[in-house]
Amino acid sequence: MRRRVVIGWDGTPATRNALDWALRWWGAEEIDLVSVGDRAESSAEYFVAGSLAADARVELMEHAEAVRQQHPDVSVTSRLEHGDAAEVLAAAGSAEVCVVLGTTRRGQPSFRYGWSVANRVAAIAPGPVVVVPTFEDESQAAASSDRTQILVAVDGSIGEMTLVRAAASEALRTGGGLTVLHAWTPPVWAADDELTGEELREFAQEHRRMLDETVAAIQAEHASLRVAARLIQDEPAAAISAAARDAALLVLGRHGISRLRRMFLGSVSHSVLLDLPAPTLVLPLRGGADR
Repeated sequence: MRRRVVIGWDGTPATRNALDWALRWWGAEEIDLVSVGDRAESSAEYFVAGSLAADARVELMEHAEAVRQQHPDVSVTSRLEHGDAAEVLAAAGSAEVCVVLGTTRRGQPSFRYGWSVANRVAAIAPGPVVVVPTFEDESQAAASSDRTQILVAVDGSIGEMTLVRAAASEALRTGGGLTVLHAWTPPVWAADDELTGEELREFAQEHRRMLDETVAAIQAEHASLRVAARLIQDEPAAAISAAARDAALLVLGRHGISRLRRMFLGSVSHSVLLDLPAPTLVLPLRGGADR
């Protein structure tokens, strides 16, 4: 199946970086550059010389043509849409089409595809969403391009083998290794009590058992894949962000929940995206058996 990608496009360095990442690392074969204009702009303005809509449409077409010239084997289309940016971009994705958004490592309020949009797209898109950071420090950018390890974060949720299999597929495609990370803390009901060392060990053993079962399952499916297990007792968002700073790709899940709650990502995924450590793939989790 050809790799199809939608790029949320506004011509900034961050979105250019997202496009470059989609071509260079993700191996995109079909790219749709989607620019989202204000609702107030009339579609009739597309054809009025000198209007903002017309200028934006021409500029977008020029960018698409430049990509075609540089990558003749890639199919490139472009379109200018109007409406809410998050809703338009999320609707452009599907189970077979990945939405790729670019942003600076930390959110900037004035950035069109800033954190509120990125989080909303990741929360409501029907398929995969990747948010690609732009590092201002050149040494960080260079180090990021040399990474090969794929990191997937698991927490024992139903359906999360979907994440692990997606991460394993990327590791096999790129020739990198796979790290399965599980971060945990004692349950809330035990937080105010002083746990004994034995009780803490029992908690750790249960979490280790879950992680080992997940690793064994993916290793059984891909015997040649280098898989590492990493268990960390720490607040999950902080542990994931720290571990992902050495990753080529971080894979996170989004639970399939009610329509109202789908407006928001889970707290862990949301916190990680607020301080993006690496290109991050967010996948919706479906109910059903994992294995």
